[in-house]
Amino acid sequence: MDRPEDYYGLIAVIYALIPTIMLWGVFRKAGEPGWVAIIPVVNLYYLLKITKRTPLWIVLFISPLFSQVIAKGESANMVLGLLFLTSVFVWFSIMHSLSTAFGKGFFFTIGLILFGFIFVPVLAFGSAEYVLYERPVPQTQTGRGGAVSRDDEEQPQPVSNKKPPLVLSGLIQPGLPGKIYTLFFMDEGMVAVKTGSGSTNASGSMRAFHGGAGATANIMGGLGALMDMHSANKRGNYLGQVGGMDTNSLLAENKVNFLMPYDAVQQIEMKGPGMMGEMKVMIHMPDKVHKFRVDTRSDSIAKMFYDVFTKHCPGRVLRS
Repeated sequence: MDRPEDYYGLIAVIYALIPTIMLWGVFRKAGEPGWVAIIPVVNLYYLLKITKRTPLWIVLFISPLFSQVIAKGESANMVLGLLFLTSVFVWFSIMHSLSTAFGKGFFFTIGLILFGFIFVPVLAFGSAEYVLYERPVPQTQTGRGGAVSRDDEEQPQPVSNKKPPLVLSGLIQPGLPGKIYTLFFMDEGMVAVKTGSGSTNASGSMRAFHGGAGATANIMGGLGALMDMHSANKRGNYLGQVGGMDTNSLLAENKVNFLMPYDAVQQIEMKGPGMMGEMKVMIHMPDKVHKFRVDTRSDSIAKMFYDVFTKHCPGRVLRS
């Protein structure tokens, strides 16, 4: 190998191996076989799997390849552009899900997209832990004396008469990205539990950004609806996991969760829903005002929020 050209093949192999090794480490850390990183399309399927997405996203990601089949003539370039835009949105969304799957946030997502050669190894070989493992359902109970015997297991367990707490979902705290909270109305107060990030109405936002009507707006709105459905499913699954927890356990789930004792609430302001399809909620505490928005145009949903707040903080809820 006397000429520089003789090294091109070796360099190409190295460039191909680096992302494979990085993905191998990510899959292993997420509890999946590392060797699937070697196989095209299969590695994308497992990437979707560890981010809790359906295989349908593969179709959306590779959709630009079918532009010539979908459209002919002058419209082909426009369709190709729209499908390419779709694949960019899909890739950004998948990277954000990968980031959150390892306990990272929005800015780490930007790092994955722009500097993946640095940030993916951080996930694969750094201290980041995969946080989306399925929680095991306990099959037996243990006491101070060890495992409970089979005879004891077969005895009917006392049924708790305590009702599950009321919850209000879909409260978005402003930020980049916004944090999506659910309020649990516990005995001690309102526990704000982070159940997601971003928006609960990506469909409406993406449709409005592209003019609200026409082919582009419809395609982007459809993509947004798919993202909304996936986000809602993830939030619902998470709420199913934490729904039976007590106040201290809910607060320990995430460092951004917080408690608002009923007797410390000074006032709750509700505004809307407005023309832009959002309702604003401001909970005044002695040391801070917690601001949220709820993506809704429904007066019945606003009334439900008002009724629940009034039940737990009577005389301190103002709706305008």
